[in-house]
Amino acid sequence: MSFFPKKWNEKVPSSLLSIIIAGAVAYLFKFDVVKIGEIPRTLFHSTRFSFSTVSGGMILELLSPAFTIAALGMVESLLCGACASNMKKEAFNADQELIAQGIGNMVIPFFGGVPSTAAIARTSVAIKSGGVTRFTSAFQSIWLILCMLLLAPVMAQLPLSALAGVLMVTAWRMNEWHSIKYFFKNKMWGAISKFLITLIATVVFDLTIAIIIGVIFSLILLVSRIAKIEIEFSKMDNKRVLNKYNIEEKNEKTVAVYITGALFFANSQTVIKKIAELNNDYDKFIIEMRGIIYMDISAGQTVLEFLKDEKLLNKEICFSGTRKQVMKVLKTTGIYDFMGEKSFYQSADKVLADITAN
Repeated sequence: MSFFPKKWNEKVPSSLLSIIIAGAVAYLFKFDVVKIGEIPRTLFHSTRFSFSTVSGGMILELLSPAFTIAALGMVESLLCGACASNMKKEAFNADQELIAQGIGNMVIPFFGGVPSTAAIARTSVAIKSGGVTRFTSAFQSIWLILCMLLLAPVMAQLPLSALAGVLMVTAWRMNEWHSIKYFFKNKMWGAISKFLITLIATVVFDLTIAIIIGVIFSLILLVSRIAKIEIEFSKMDNKRVLNKYNIEEKNEKTVAVYITGALFFANSQTVIKKIAELNNDYDKFIIEMRGIIYMDISAGQTVLEFLKDEKLLNKEICFSGTRKQVMKVLKTTGIYDFMGEKSFYQSADKVLADITAN
């Protein structure tokens, strides 16, 4: 598989040729190796699903593992689709993939099968072997059925080590080495840590568990990053605002607060604390919210309690550049009604022009 010419691989898959050669060598030299073993030669297994075996207790008992298996199947199928789309440089429809998988898994128990997912290894082998269209998986399935019905005795004699070799080479080729090299070269520690943790988990456990661990670790990194919010304070500067008023002279006690990032329960107290530290130095606060990409309800409630604080009752507070999603939260939590429509502006320039003119 490693040295087989690529132009020949499109005509005769090297993986198939490797298995045939390995099987022939093991058979001719009578090597004592572990083989695939007996293969069922029927589509209707004796332990296939039947409605007569269903009971209320069984449904309750299997409800939790059913959701777990469905979630794992969804993750693995989407991962397979993402890998295949990267290999072929094509986009794929995630919804279509999951709908097809769901229909297949609802039908297969009636034939004695177990829940299945899109297989990364088999998909990669198909693409590397020259598969191009969606008919590739259909032809694979037809070929497997024919092999099961017609070639089961022969396939039962194939050594498992031959299949292991195919999987090892396939796994090696699936790695996007240029991306991995790019991560290490540019010291992208977040990507490197996710890669190494998933790699180790794959070796220690299995691919499915490794995917879950990798996703959970990625979510932890994501939360830790979005929790870091940027807060900057700026005094009034005539050079930064184009209008006819001398804002420096008339707004000595005014400060602009620029907030950038996601504002939610994990960092809302940090923002409140930063602004409160300036409470004794300024009488007017212009809170520029254009940089707030997301705000949750808990953060909105925290901000409302802060605005109701007695220390701020004599302060003039204005909001500018509020996004639609953030404005929705401000209205839901009562901040908009408490402050009044007059406290909200499209930009900081309009705030300054208004309060300076008055």
